[in-house]
Amino acid sequence: MNPNATAVGGIYGYSHTCGGYDGGEAEFVRVPFADVGPAITPDWMSDEDALMRTRTPSNRVDKAHNWIDPLIVGAPYLLGGVVAANAVRAVRRRAHKFC
Repeated sequence: MNPNATAVGGIYGYSHTCGGYDGGEAEFVRVPFADVGPAITPDWMSDEDALMRTRTPSNRVDKAHNWIDPLIVGAPYLLGGVVAANAVRAVRRRAHKFC
């Protein structure tokens, strides 16, 4: 442990205060000894399909818990799989403007 460290930890896709590591959601991340928590991916599934499989549950939860005001103006600052799906859903729910 470094008492003089400026980073709070190592987090992918955040600024230099969290380690300055690039990517995370949009990149394939290998986790050594990941035998607790992650879902087992079948052998026949490609890495790209497995990555998109992880986005579906969070999108489903988003869909169930979000109510969109018809006069809202939204602006996604990241366009990952979940944000793109939320943008489509906002337009379908007649959000006034989504840019």
